[in-house]
Amino acid sequence: MWLWETHNDVNTRLLGERLELKKEAAPSQWESQQARWPSLYSCPNCWIEETPNEEAIYKHLHEMYWIGKPTRLKISNDGVVDVAAGGGSGRMRTPLKLKLSIIVFATMALLLRSYTKKKVRHYSGKHKK
Repeated sequence: MWLWETHNDVNTRLLGERLELKKEAAPSQWESQQARWPSLYSCPNCWIEETPNEEAIYKHLHEMYWIGKPTRLKISNDGVVDVAAGGGSGRMRTPLKLKLSIIVFATMALLLRSYTKKKVRHYSGKHKK
């Protein structure tokens, strides 16, 4: 939600700067509203008399950008982090791509290390003894 608010603030500011560069009048309330996302046309429930309805906006963001259920982190006052992934068990899973990347990286590192050891041994002459 913070990112959404920041995005809308920047869009409104950029609209004002663009009109100022063209030496036009400051943006009207309607123009400022049209610079915000989501527009009244794409999400009529998101705006109630120029005031954002945060629950409707969150639902709209969820439908637009999350394929699955989002992971929510709840941080309590004592600093304990509770992970709840769409009503799951409370544990975060490591994605398969990350696991495979780690395995490939570790394998390549081991191969590179053994190759450099062979080179060092070859040039030092220890293999002849």
